[in-house]
Amino acid sequence: MRKCLVAVMMLVLVMATVSSMNIKSDNEVIIPIIHHIEEQHEICAKGIKATPPITKSNFFNDVEIATSPYDEVHPSVAGAPPFYIAAYTCAMADNDKDICVAVSMDNGSTFGNLITFDYDGEQDYPSLDCWEENIFYGTFRADPSKAYVYLVKMSGLHSEVTYWNWGPLGWYDIKEPEIACHNSKNPWEYGVIAFVASTTYPGQRWDNIPHMMFADPVEPNTAWISWAYYSGALHATADIDKTFNMMYCAYDWYNTNTGKYNIIVWKRSFTDPFTYEYIYLIPRYYNAICPSIVAEGNKIAIVCQSDENGNQDIICLYSANGGATWKKSFVVYTQDNEMYPKIVMHNEKLACFFVSNGNLYCSYSDDWGETWGEPLIVNDVAGSVSMEYRTIDACENGIVWTDLRNGNKDIYFDVHPEISFNISAEGGFGLTITITNSGTTIAEDQQWNISLSGLVFFNKESGGVIDELKPGESTTIKIIPIGIGPFDAKIKIYETEATISGFIIGPIVLL
Repeated sequence: MRKCLVAVMMLVLVMATVSSMNIKSDNEVIIPIIHHIEEQHEICAKGIKATPPITKSNFFNDVEIATSPYDEVHPSVAGAPPFYIAAYTCAMADNDKDICVAVSMDNGSTFGNLITFDYDGEQDYPSLDCWEENIFYGTFRADPSKAYVYLVKMSGLHSEVTYWNWGPLGWYDIKEPEIACHNSKNPWEYGVIAFVASTTYPGQRWDNIPHMMFADPVEPNTAWISWAYYSGALHATADIDKTFNMMYCAYDWYNTNTGKYNIIVWKRSFTDPFTYEYIYLIPRYYNAICPSIVAEGNKIAIVCQSDENGNQDIICLYSANGGATWKKSFVVYTQDNEMYPKIVMHNEKLACFFVSNGNLYCSYSDDWGETWGEPLIVNDVAGSVSMEYRTIDACENGIVWTDLRNGNKDIYFDVHPEISFNISAEGGFGLTITITNSGTTIAEDQQWNISLSGLVFFNKESGGVIDELKPGESTTIKIIPIGIGPFDAKIKIYETEATISGFIIGPIVLL
């Protein structure tokens, strides 16, 4: 039975039968405990229009997103080249925090302040996503004294803010939200917002349980919230599988059966959110916290912190069948603490960002989480990245983070790090190879190899390591082969290969 009142939720009656295998192996198939939600009770609410945000007069000034004397934290980013939009929290005082939005129209080279959400109290933890080209939705945590969920729609220079007040029905302590957008249905159906909150509805107290909020499929300006009765959740993350029209929200939740924080995945149809719904519990023998989720083509990947090895590492829980079974891989595993991961799609690969020792790193996977590449550093000032929850965010091509290089907390932007090289050669006395870093990040400890074929009698194989090469910089490698006749030289560094043909007479090389 559905009632249209002043808030939204979902009562969950479930059955669970399957436990996980307890084998410490990256090849382990993890069988989740599956809860099929069969009985649903929902409540809906009409949105309330909020005071319009303040439009700034310095639109498109040349700024580094945010470098004011105040602390700017908890950034979020959305968009694609050449247009990016970033939001962040500006801490004007201990009890006065505003949400600011900045825009770039030049591939992130410069940002200009656009709008500020200047409401009473402490607004924090903004989250943005792209609904369609140049239309963005966002949300942020309201002042802790208010049980509001905000929804911001931004299109060009126009923005509008709506909020839903769940306090009168017994909701409180709504924590940091995350939004995921999809435009396959009605214009007002933005997607889903995931968050953790507490409630006394309908007469029993439940602390820190998973929630999701979505638009009514029929009535504009009407929203539904659902919740699952799993007390002890910490954080929430969301994404939408746009191919299968499926919403996924994930939470780290204290599992009293394992005595550890485990991951819950909440799967729900975006096409008809009232007919298809599952919850997957992934019990583990270690703590898994601070999840970030991505979903596409019935595949899911969740990265999170793990203390399996005694310190904090980044793991990936991934599924190729919509959550029916899972596997685990390590994104990074060192003696240092790697923390606060964020995962997104990038050029048909998975990109996982995380922080360690004050630096921001990125690792890529081209097999949907099964294996991960060597982490690449993003920040160009060593040790400058703030180590805190939601210190980073990323979209398909851009990354934002909280930076300490100026003595306080500022917001910086960069594109995803890529390592690539240009290779050229010159002849003469020996063979001179020039390698140029044509990527977007510093290349460190890069092995190179040169292999010559033909009548080459000396120095047919050569190799070495380039310690460091910054973007745009070049280095030369000279070898003195000895041979006679035509030859081919194959040069390889990282994923770049080149073949150079020439003629050699003794040590003289003709190209």
